[in-house]
Amino acid sequence: MSESDLETPGGALAEAPEDRMDEDDRLKPEFVRRVTERVEAGDTEGARALVEPLHPADLADLFELVDRDERRELAAALPICSTATCSRR
Repeated sequence: MSESDLETPGGALAEAPEDRMDEDDRLKPEFVRRVTERVEAGDTEGARALVEPLHPADLADLFELVDRDERRELAAALPICSTATCSRR
């Protein structure tokens, strides 16, 4: 299998769980950086592909781990609340 077989729609390589989370089940700084770099580059599809497998609690952690001034752009780029994850009404 080649690297291109693992590419997702935004050109992001499919992330293995061990590439996202550390041994304490926390998001790795390298993963957070990859997501924010995609958002800053305008690659919302790639950023979404990276965070798609995250649990909603991990997605919330992502927002806490980025700088406060990056959160608005991150929120605009990512599907924060979908029918599957947010059904409080």
